[in-house]
Amino acid sequence: MDCKEFQKNIHRYLDGELADVDAERFASHERHCELCSHQAEELRAVSKMFEEDGLAAEFAVPEVLRAKTLRAFQEEVQGNSVPSWWSSLSTGLRSGVMATAVVGLLLGVALGSTLSATLTPTSDSSLLYVALLDENVGELP
Repeated sequence: MDCKEFQKNIHRYLDGELADVDAERFASHERHCELCSHQAEELRAVSKMFEEDGLAAEFAVPEVLRAKTLRAFQEEVQGNSVPSWWSSLSTGLRSGVMATAVVGLLLGVALGSTLSATLTPTSDSSLLYVALLDENVGELP
């Protein structure tokens, strides 16, 4: 366990949300690392202050929302977030599809730039267009 991993999951550790094996690794790191131990103690003190002042209940997430969020998260983790047709493709075919998409995107950008430059009026044609527009504005309903 390094300090970076400890810092990343310190709230889950302090809230008791880690599996026993992971919790023991965090506890071991906390016992041996002065910096992480100090941070954990500070966070525990803040939590204790919230509980003693009655603020914990005021800022608590309603149980219904907590349950819905947890259920949605579990479904997302357990479910396959990748479409089934994509998973059925071989790695080589997936790479081919991605390469084709990238080439298509680059071609689209190149064609768009070319068409934009081709269709942009020159200064002479712009002046003619403005002059024709000025003459015909009065005729608009």
